[in-house]
Amino acid sequence: MRLYVTLLLLSTAVFSDHKNIADRHAPIGVMKDHIHKPGEFMFSFRAINMEMNDLINGNSEKSILDYKDANNKSMIPTNMNMKMYMVGAMYGINEKITLGIMQGFMKNTMEMEMAMNGMESESETEGLGDTSLSALYGIIDEPNLKLVGNLGLSLPVGSIDEEKNGMLLGYPMQLGSGSYGASFGATGIKYFDIYSAGVQVQGKTFLGRNDEGYRLGNEYAFTSWISVMPINSLSFSLRLERKQIERISGINEDMHTMMSTTHDTKFSLRRFDSVLVGANYVFRSGALKGHRLAFEYGKLAAFDVNDFQLAPNEQLMLGWQKAF
Repeated sequence: MRLYVTLLLLSTAVFSDHKNIADRHAPIGVMKDHIHKPGEFMFSFRAINMEMNDLINGNSEKSILDYKDANNKSMIPTNMNMKMYMVGAMYGINEKITLGIMQGFMKNTMEMEMAMNGMESESETEGLGDTSLSALYGIIDEPNLKLVGNLGLSLPVGSIDEEKNGMLLGYPMQLGSGSYGASFGATGIKYFDIYSAGVQVQGKTFLGRNDEGYRLGNEYAFTSWISVMPINSLSFSLRLERKQIERISGINEDMHTMMSTTHDTKFSLRRFDSVLVGANYVFRSGALKGHRLAFEYGKLAAFDVNDFQLAPNEQLMLGWQKAF
């Protein structure tokens, strides 16, 4: 009996300190994966860098010559870099419900080449992206099994009228959607001693056309991962992710579709599969106790896209989280 009570107390002590165990959070690229205790705040910061430098169409890489042969657009996208800095906060309302807010600041740079003479040009946009509000509900909250559902609303804060020299830039260079959006999803995580496995499904739909006459396509994401935790303060993860984005409906009449494929809504139907590796580290003592640092690096593994566009070849995310 004493042995049973001792083991029970030890188990309770370990899981009551779950926020200071590395794999109690999903990889940093997975959000809306956990809830918080009543009255508990968590603040987070993420820095994301994505490089896009290969022309693709269908499920294969293409050359500039392929691009010229397939259409008569005047500009050819050759490289794009996307940077995003995201600040978030979560607050536990009660044992089941946690509310969250996230705001991003974006900086996009695109290089293009003139189809006629090969001259190069560069465009840049930066500013706030759309604001994300979410409510998370703890469906199952046991020491070895978590299941969390989420509903969300996005607010059209980001600009959709970015231009250069008086001409609108393509859809990927705009900072927001221009429309209110609704999101939904669920995350499940199972813990096995020093291992854990998780899966998440997410969906997002935009609720109407924006002031420029178009609506971004629905977005769907599926991801699964495994994690190993050699010590309580450190975990490593391997994650697979699929993103499916539907075609833009409507059209911005002021956008010159003959400029490039990024100005034409046909390009917007796409699917990307990525493989990502990451690590979580949480400080378990000292002045930094409870601070969590994480990174995740991903490479594009497969794709299927409609019309010529740039492939998201690689991405890097660095993050910090702290609950109070």
